[in-house]
Amino acid sequence: MTMVSAERAKGMGARPAELTIEADALQRYEYSFRLSLELWRRYRGPDDLRWECVPFRRSDWESIPKYPGVYAFCVRPMIGGNLCGSYVLYVGKTDRSLRTRCREYLRNIEADRERPKLLRMLRLFSGSDHLQFCYAVVTESSPTSIEKFLLEATVPPACTTFPASV
Repeated sequence: MTMVSAERAKGMGARPAELTIEADALQRYEYSFRLSLELWRRYRGPDDLRWECVPFRRSDWESIPKYPGVYAFCVRPMIGGNLCGSYVLYVGKTDRSLRTRCREYLRNIEADRERPKLLRMLRLFSGSDHLQFCYAVVTESSPTSIEKFLLEATVPPACTTFPASV
């Protein structure tokens, strides 16, 4: 078992009782993100998407609309007065109903039928308010082209397929 040093734990804001943190436990939640100003500048998708987010749990899927669109799984820390920020872990699109797509994910994690990287992420964070199913209804243009623009700009760690331009 690897431990974080007391000095490093203090630097992370830990209280005396929390000075020993198991590094192995922390690694379960480790993801790599590409924060690229250049990729964000190259984004050519619509800037007027109206994103809504709901906790990813069975009790909330009925509030999701029955329209096509793009969606993302995001983790939100919701700490310190809801510190503004979220981590985009996955981006997808559906030409069918966003509600149906969310319900499929809920079923698939129970049945072990999702892609391994996505299944790991869903299992790790589901059941908490931190994992959010964020969506934007798309009626004017193709969800596929918007998904491509979003993937190019965010490069989410749970996605395995990206446009050739990434």
